[in-house]
Amino acid sequence: MRIVFYEKLWYFKRMIKKITVLILIIALSMSLGTALANEDEITVIDVSALEDQYEEQDDPAIPLPAQTDPPIQTSSARKRVAYLTFDDGPVRDITCRILDILEREGIPATFFVLPKKDNDDIFWRMINEGHEIANHSSTHNYYRLYGSSIDSFLDDVMANHYFIKNRFGYTMTSFRFPGGPFGRPPEVIEERREALAAIGYREFVWCVDPQDWRDHVRAKGGRQLASLVLYQVGGLSDRRHINILFHDTSGTTVSALPYVIAGLRERGFTFDITRNFPFSNEEIEMFEEVATAQRTARINKTRLRQHHTTLATESLE
Repeated sequence: MRIVFYEKLWYFKRMIKKITVLILIIALSMSLGTALANEDEITVIDVSALEDQYEEQDDPAIPLPAQTDPPIQTSSARKRVAYLTFDDGPVRDITCRILDILEREGIPATFFVLPKKDNDDIFWRMINEGHEIANHSSTHNYYRLYGSSIDSFLDDVMANHYFIKNRFGYTMTSFRFPGGPFGRPPEVIEERREALAAIGYREFVWCVDPQDWRDHVRAKGGRQLASLVLYQVGGLSDRRHINILFHDTSGTTVSALPYVIAGLRERGFTFDITRNFPFSNEEIEMFEEVATAQRTARINKTRLRQHHTTLATESLE
């Protein structure tokens, strides 16, 4: 009797196990079926909102990579350089006084010279004091330079080149067209630029021109000439490199120079020679200088006189 009871209990336990397994199988099947039924809905979920959410909230468990790119420099943080250039010299009294000022201020400059004899001591002083001697042709004759053949142009340039090289062992590498390249046939200037590059020269124009060679500009005195220079510089506040055209042929330029230097320093400029102009990184600015100078050259006489009249009441003090 007891044996029969235990047999029934055993069958009952097996039945409970089978029922439990069956319930588990049914539950699992129902879960799988629900997932399969919702498969299409899952694949079309738009996760862009979630991505935006994670972009806005940094996960503290995952550190962000270190910033490796250098910070972008603003124009105000960048170095600004002024190139003081003097054309048509040397003129003994004027050029020596300019050299005295530059020596006192500790500033280098570039002299676009003509092959003037009996000035060897001045040329030596330019070299020994760290200035640049640059080529401004031999004759300053517009017809010989622009109206004749390319050979005539090169003969004129190279005569000055060898005048300096043979006397002082100094090789010039910077050139400025007498009168500038503006208003001349483009094909003539382009041909000469290619010839200059072939013999190792780089051309330099200007972006500030106080026209200190004009009598009515000289008559206003050094302070007003300096005001005009700084007035033009003020209109180029976004430029890193300022090429200023002077002529070492007038005492007015000598008088203006200390005020110009002081004004440029107040505006954050340092000084250098054109030989060091960073062509490799700043070629675009060089072309901008050409365009700026072209626009400056188109200013009519009336507008120029208006500028001088306006500046006549201004003072650097």
